[in-house]
Amino acid sequence: MLRSLNSFRGVQLYATDGHIGKISEFFFEDRDWTVLYMAADTGDWLPGKRALVPPASLGEADWVERKINVMVTREDIESSPNIDLHQPITREQEVAYFAHFGWACLWDGELRSSSEVIGLPVVSGAVKLGRVDDLVIDDQWIIRYLAISSGVDKERESFLMPPRLLENADWRRSELTIALSSDVIRSSPAFEPGQRITRDHEVDIYRHFSANPYWE
Repeated sequence: MLRSLNSFRGVQLYATDGHIGKISEFFFEDRDWTVLYMAADTGDWLPGKRALVPPASLGEADWVERKINVMVTREDIESSPNIDLHQPITREQEVAYFAHFGWACLWDGELRSSSEVIGLPVVSGAVKLGRVDDLVIDDQWIIRYLAISSGVDKERESFLMPPRLLENADWRRSELTIALSSDVIRSSPAFEPGQRITRDHEVDIYRHFSANPYWE
């Protein structure tokens, strides 16, 4: 099932022995666009501390109550090494942090936060085609689509595009480039934020972009 990454923000995380905090950010590897960690704001329990949690540690989810169980204890979180999530996460920090929990270090490329991507302009040549509003993940926490919008207010239109169609992600210039014409982009299958993404919709997307779908 595909889900909006933004829909996870604010979801409460619960350790085996109590509340941890709420999800506030996500970190993914920019080579294969896989979400590796989420950050939980621990609030009044541990003021100023945010805990990194890999999706593999997640247990049962209750989407009605907007809470997810995590297979750690509160003491595990409290005694974990501090990481400043406002700064780039180094390999050394990751090794120390995940060794504390007995988790494997997972990334080979560069870690990026979802906030680095959401809001970025998408351009083709000198033409700005829109901006990224959201990221869509599958059950394996792979980012399958960028949700991109163009226009303003009532004239705003949204569509989905697989990240592998990007020609370049220039993180220093904060810009995403695609080698597709504006006509191709603006005639892509329409998408309404919050709508359920069916396989038929996905088929239409890949057919429109003349690309091989990820499930084949």
